[in-house]
Amino acid sequence: MRCDYQQKLARKNSKLLYLQITNEIKSFRLDSIFKAYLSHNLIELNQYYIYNSFNKKADWLFHYFNYRKEVIKEGISILEYSNRYHLNLRRCYSNFRKIGGSSISILYWVYHRRNFHQHKPKLSVKEYIEKHKLEQKTAFRQLQRKPMSEFWSHHFDNYYQNFWVQGYNVSEYTKIYGLSATTARQYLFNFPKKLFNPKVIKPWL
Repeated sequence: MRCDYQQKLARKNSKLLYLQITNEIKSFRLDSIFKAYLSHNLIELNQYYIYNSFNKKADWLFHYFNYRKEVIKEGISILEYSNRYHLNLRRCYSNFRKIGGSSISILYWVYHRRNFHQHKPKLSVKEYIEKHKLEQKTAFRQLQRKPMSEFWSHHFDNYYQNFWVQGYNVSEYTKIYGLSATTARQYLFNFPKKLFNPKVIKPWL
């Protein structure tokens, strides 16, 4: 078992890493977002989590990193994540809300659509699906999805420029404009402020 000094040092390093990632994301570039969420070494955080799991205490700083990483890599839901790591589901929903919660699940398909269209050499949809071992039916639909229409492009800009910044959620916005909430949630998301600039994902929705 680690001594108190080692625990404190691991925790301090974890917080420094968290601040480093947060500062990188503030550049508001999609490359920076994916790099910050996917590329950092979590060995020290893993060690800290293992120590705390011995005491049946979840380290939520570790899970902030890990949840976002697994969302992009696997498209995991909060329910699936809580089951995988034996966490309280209610606590997961509450604690993950500050880092995007279920709203960041869209990053999984943003990541793959972007990779698919920028992949060199160019791959067919079937080849890309096989290479990345994606669920075929859903992946075919998502990768062949048409660009956002002018109508939804307008509402995307209007929502994030004029309503999201004032604290309106997507449901409230759809009621104001009489929009289909189901369709709107394909393009508009309840991201927390300061998470990242929603405009960076607009070309891939």
